[in-house]
Amino acid sequence: MGDPQFGLSSSGGIEAIDLKTLWRLVRGRWPWIAAAVAAGIAVGVVNYLISPKLYRATTQIQIEPRNLVPSPDRNPWIEQWTNMKYFPTQYRLLRSRGLAERVIEDLRLDTDPAFVGEGRKAGSEPVTAQEDELYKAALANRLISGLTVNPIEGTELLNLVYVATDPKLAADLANGFANAFIDWGIESRSETLLQANRVLGSQIENLRRDVEALEVGIQKYSREAEVNATDAGAGVVGQRILSLNEQYSTASATALAKQQRFNELASMRDLLVAENFGRPALETLRNELESRQRDYQARLQTFKPDHPEMVELDSEVQTIRQRYQREVAAEAAKLRQAARTEWEAARQLVDRISRQRAEAQEQSLALNVEVLPLTNMQMELAAKRERLSELIESQSQASLSADVETQTRSNVHVIDKALVPGGPFRPSLRQNVSLGASGGLMVGLALVFLFHILDRTIKSGEELESLLDLPLLAAIPDMGSDGAGYGQRAYYGYGRSKRTGSKGGKRTTEDEGPVAIEMLPETRPRLAVSEAYRSLRTSLLLSSAEDLQVVTVTSAEAGEGKSATATNLAIVMAQLGKKVLLLDGDLRKPRLHRIFSVANGQGLVNCLAGGADPSTLIQNTGLPGLHLLPTGVHPPNPSELLASERMRQLVAWARKSFDFTIIDSPPILAVSDAILPGTLSEGVVLCFRANQIERDTARRCVEQLRLSGVKILGMVLNRYRPGSSYHYDRRYQSYEAYAESQVDSAA
Repeated sequence: MGDPQFGLSSSGGIEAIDLKTLWRLVRGRWPWIAAAVAAGIAVGVVNYLISPKLYRATTQIQIEPRNLVPSPDRNPWIEQWTNMKYFPTQYRLLRSRGLAERVIEDLRLDTDPAFVGEGRKAGSEPVTAQEDELYKAALANRLISGLTVNPIEGTELLNLVYVATDPKLAADLANGFANAFIDWGIESRSETLLQANRVLGSQIENLRRDVEALEVGIQKYSREAEVNATDAGAGVVGQRILSLNEQYSTASATALAKQQRFNELASMRDLLVAENFGRPALETLRNELESRQRDYQARLQTFKPDHPEMVELDSEVQTIRQRYQREVAAEAAKLRQAARTEWEAARQLVDRISRQRAEAQEQSLALNVEVLPLTNMQMELAAKRERLSELIESQSQASLSADVETQTRSNVHVIDKALVPGGPFRPSLRQNVSLGASGGLMVGLALVFLFHILDRTIKSGEELESLLDLPLLAAIPDMGSDGAGYGQRAYYGYGRSKRTGSKGGKRTTEDEGPVAIEMLPETRPRLAVSEAYRSLRTSLLLSSAEDLQVVTVTSAEAGEGKSATATNLAIVMAQLGKKVLLLDGDLRKPRLHRIFSVANGQGLVNCLAGGADPSTLIQNTGLPGLHLLPTGVHPPNPSELLASERMRQLVAWARKSFDFTIIDSPPILAVSDAILPGTLSEGVVLCFRANQIERDTARRCVEQLRLSGVKILGMVLNRYRPGSSYHYDRRYQSYEAYAESQVDSAA
């Protein structure tokens, strides 16, 4: 049979969780849970009171993709916005120490008390450069710790969220990061263009030195060889070579320019090709697209994306974007094809002139060997002069581009500036209380379940029945630690504590003075406890189809109320008009003679050991129909006496002489002879004490009885406390209600 504790089986496995048991557990331990919840709420409130108030400000910016201007003598850079790493890089830059130091410098945060507190004390000694650098780095790291970059998925927008203890400072820092990032981007691009300009300047300077060296070389060779430019060009061949050289230089420069233009267009994205080299109409279409996008973002602050107006506007944006993309793709393809055609034509022209020049040079070499070196130097000089002119023009364009980049708008735009927050977002009293209550509830439930798991005692009749698979005959309420039960409402059948008294303000004789639980059915028959014993009587008589004459009352261990149960069961049986014999079979620790205040000089031991007539040893209890056979003197061999043939004869005599016999037997697990009386009776009534008997002990007791072949009629749960247990036995409810009805009818 399964253990009702969290669905644990007797073998240690886990069965289905009994939600009813869990609910009773929580209901019975609700003060613990309430205390844990209250403590959690208190912790949350204290945390709210002692935690610094944090304010959150948000600046929304847009980062547009942007391409850098390529250097004139190398392949252009791929647009950064096509690179998957571009936007993550921008997010990292926003949280870089360099940008944070720039914000500190722009806003002078190193002297702002709202940010650094007292800061550096005025008049302090100058710090070293290294200490100053470390101080600025610490401030930058502290500044970065309050910044959060939240990209908006699917857009070019992102939110710069800053959290600070001062509301104005939070707004200033959110806006400060946005402005510093914009300025930093412009300066970085300008620096890149200026660097390219410096490279061009270095190339121009080197080329000028080469031109000057060639001019000096030509003059020197002319003097030494006694030739001049006129001699070099004399004759038809010389004129033809000069003409071809000029044509070759021009064609080579043109082919190189055409190749660079084609390579530039081929490596650039369609969008950049079309915007830089395409028709002006594309700029108008692009401006229209940007205008519609800004209008969409602006209305997004008012309407949701699924609003009809927003859906229509988004459809217009998509239509214009698709049209723009088609125009861009077509224009870029057209420009690339034209550039390739021009490059091929220029290259073919260079090849043709090169062949013609080679033929002319062979002819010239044969005609005049001395003029050829001068001619070559002149051709090289012409080519370098041409290249020098191109570089000077490129430098001028690069300088102009740098000036334009510095003055034009950034690719980063502020969409919404941060406003000073009206109140703190953290700590939140509601959130703290909710978290505290939730945490307290979890802790309270955990403690309740933990203590319940660790507590192996049986607390209710339902638990006992489920554990042992035996019928519960009765649950006897606890009379209180003092044995009287005063001050506890449920212990009186009247439904009142001692202070309340009976109805009408009068007290009966039954309500006065403490009494032991033994004899209660006789002395106070209207108590709920007395009604419980009468219920035990009824359940016992109905527990077996056979006619019960001899019943043994025992328990697993001492102190579980078996003697009180046997006594009160005998009393309620006698109240039915039956002739009842109460036999004290606990030869080691007899107690029944003290309950009835009779002598214990002679009794059961005399019958078993000396063969005395039991009828002469019966004691008068003073109660009609109830007779007592005490133990007598303590024997040295109780086990042998209880197992003797005279014990069987005594039980047979009791069956003939009395209507009902109850044997008070020793505890099963305490002594070896406890099972013997049970084998002589029609069955055994097992007594267990609530909140004391452990599950394993109860199982072991039942297993021992079953192995001995003793029939178990049922169980009695003594000292049951319905008010303190999460199991409120319905049997006890019926006892109390019935006792109250008796009082009401008596009144």
